[in-house]
Amino acid sequence: MERTSLNRLPSPTFRYLHTNDTKVIFTPPRVSAKAVFSESGFVCKGAEFPKEFEGASEETAAAALAGESYTIRIPDGTEARLEITVMADDMHPDYAGAFRFLLGKRSGLDLVWRCGGGRTGSGCMASCYELEEGARL
Repeated sequence: MERTSLNRLPSPTFRYLHTNDTKVIFTPPRVSAKAVFSESGFVCKGAEFPKEFEGASEETAAAALAGESYTIRIPDGTEARLEITVMADDMHPDYAGAFRFLLGKRSGLDLVWRCGGGRTGSGCMASCYELEEGARL
């Protein structure tokens, strides 16, 4: 198996923390849990990240995007609340998913993530947040 860079950070931290460009043996999840949304009106299946996306290595982003992917779009001037729940279990011990949030001008989103579940398995999740002028997350 090949070592993958999971933590290529846009701004390096202290080297003794061993978080800069961390390489591990990583296999993307195969039997995946599902994301559950408290409100589906702002959620569309499918997402692409911008080419200039930073915060995760290319390999990590690709593994997350290979799983479920969603675009959450909050229109201009809209206030919304959204809970995203991902719970692994014995039948679905893994999770791979990507979430792209697009918040319009002067919009607001109260976002709650709830993740948990199984004791085995692996997870890979990436999120991209794009806020226009005056937006609040």
